[in-house]
Amino acid sequence: MNTSRAVRRIAPLALMLTLLLSACSPSPAPPLPSPSESQPSPLPTVLEALDPALVGEWGVSDWLDNTGSHALSATYRFTADGLYQYTFAECRSSTDCSILSQEQGYVESADGVLALYPQTASDDGPRSWPYRVGYLDPDIPISLELHLLNPDGTVHQILYGQS
Repeated sequence: MNTSRAVRRIAPLALMLTLLLSACSPSPAPPLPSPSESQPSPLPTVLEALDPALVGEWGVSDWLDNTGSHALSATYRFTADGLYQYTFAECRSSTDCSILSQEQGYVESADGVLALYPQTASDDGPRSWPYRVGYLDPDIPISLELHLLNPDGTVHQILYGQS
């Protein structure tokens, strides 16, 4: 069989198959975002009011050496209107810090659970923890703490007014 005769036999079949597939397939999906873009986290239909005890700036630093010159620092800022800012930084001194991660979004607290819904790029995505606000030593009300219960049962302690 010569080439032109084979093309004449295959061309109608290919055309019919193309038309059939295009009629049955859904419209093309929008392109996926590139890794540098992020999609906002889904929000609940109605955000619960933020517990007034959470409003303010909370922070914690974990020292990585004995000299006190190298630390990882996390800061949460919660506002009464249900917004938050989170910053995670590495500090080599009190004035030399590099931001490793930063996000903003909506925060809510309901039934003893603190929930974050990032609306900017986020390394951690939406997340929530059972929480409690209290003093390290109730008899000496010096340092107010936010306790977040991690899934592994450990407690993450964050101090009020620290950054």
